Amino acid sequence: MNKPSLCYRCHKLIGTATICPYCFTDQTKSTTRLAITLRIKSRSWLQQLWQTSFTNKVLSITVGMFVIQLLMTLVLSPSAFFTAIFRGPPTNILLALGASSPFVFTGHWWAPLTAIFLHGGILHLGFNMMALTFISHTIERTTSPWYFVLTYLVSGALGFILSATFGNYSVGASGALFGLIGCGMVLAFISGSGRHDPLFVLLLNWAIMGLLFGAVIPGIDNSAHLGGLAAGAGCGWAWSRYNHLKIFRKLSMWSGFILAIITIIGWITSVSTLLPIALR
Repeated sequence: MNKPSLCYRCHKLIGTATICPYCFTDQTKSTTRLAITLRIKSRSWLQQLWQTSFTNKVLSITVGMFVIQLLMTLVLSPSAFFTAIFRGPPTNILLALGASSPFVFTGHWWAPLTAIFLHGGILHLGFNMMALTFISHTIERTTSPWYFVLTYLVSGALGFILSATFGNYSVGASGALFGLIGCGMVLAFISGSGRHDPLFVLLLNWAIMGLLFGAVIPGIDNSAHLGGLAAGAGCGWAWSRYNHLKIFRKLSMWSGFILAIITIIGWITSVSTLLPIALR
């Protein structure tokens, strides 16, 4: 039987030895070898998951949800399909997929998170995803991938909660994007050169233009923008003040992960609860 030249646990050179002289692992026990290999692989996968960039993942998920919106419209309301491409699906389909509405306060707990990934037409989607690619990389590099996820989801959710208090039905990533803008503004202001920092000035102009745009164009939910901006600014302040603490980094990482899981659970709950109603 050919023995490995490297120990499958510590990866040191052992020649034909059956017992590793460094970590004392028995090279002949296939079950032990399999268990160790799986543990090492899973640890490596989890490490990559924690440290990987999430901008492209968020973009892919959002585009994927838009495709699902269109497919559901094609199946459930074929006559509205072409309208859905440019103006979004009918309200009942959006609600089934997790759109935000005043029902947030009467049982639709998932909507402030799931609505972030839904959009009212391809122009709405394209504009938001273009803004995402410009802003999110800066936030990820300045903080961490999971803090970006946390800021994105918290800002979007609080924006939709504020929107729902005004009785609005709403979808889109713009509240979450305003949260990234608010986070970046605070970080640039505190760690840069204050109000003269180039990044702060750029993001401030973006925020002003976005709010003005929302004020003059009908149908744009500025309450979600304002809620997201305030939440993101709070996230930026928290990072600038506490990011040197290991416990803060751990808590923020796990909080972002848990919110992502809750979002997935929310989609499942929304579709299983509301899709039967949409099919009537």
